[in-house]
Amino acid sequence: MSAAIRLEGVVPPPPCGDWPGPLDLEITEGVFCVICTPAALTGPLLRLCAGLLEPTQGRVHVLGVEPARLDRREAQQFRRNLGVALQPGGLISNLTIRMNVIVPLLYSGAADLDTASRRADETLAAAGLASWANFRPADVPPDVRREAVVARAIARDPELLLLEDPVASLRTSQAAWLIDLCRQKARTALIALPEPNGLLAQFADMSASWDEQGLQVTSHEVGIV
Repeated sequence: MSAAIRLEGVVPPPPCGDWPGPLDLEITEGVFCVICTPAALTGPLLRLCAGLLEPTQGRVHVLGVEPARLDRREAQQFRRNLGVALQPGGLISNLTIRMNVIVPLLYSGAADLDTASRRADETLAAAGLASWANFRPADVPPDVRREAVVARAIARDPELLLLEDPVASLRTSQAAWLIDLCRQKARTALIALPEPNGLLAQFADMSASWDEQGLQVTSHEVGIV
């Protein structure tokens, strides 16, 4: 199988924390990968993969393209295939949870209103959030907001999920339900965490850690190029 993500000697633009050095990483299509790295690096790593940051050194390949080199139209098409949930979650405060799921689907061109509404309702129900659908973010508990951010990402039925510490502060049962749903909705995922999480490790096809000591991989599916 081909690589869903391939980083070759990548260094991000400053400031991005204490980036340990050029990163080489490959994640195969169909693989659910969890990587543990310092908190200052989780966001930049995922933003590079989403094309939201352009590396100052090296090359980033995701789903067969180099995201940072795409023009506006190409970038929009590329991001239709991604489900992204970064920290902070970025829910729009004056929209309900339901509309926070619907609007990105419409804006990206991934769905018309009827399809976006149906996907939102189905995803929120599957995530156990149907009862919160018509509340605004400020009116729901923090754990519901976190789940809603992930639900928004998976509503696209993405080819690739990029998730930053998605289950922090969630109860074990909530976290297990949510990550199982992610596995059902997306073939490939990269989850970046600031510290190890035993539950996520159980759901992962492979895991890795990355710090000043380098990249340590526990599966042949992910490795140094």
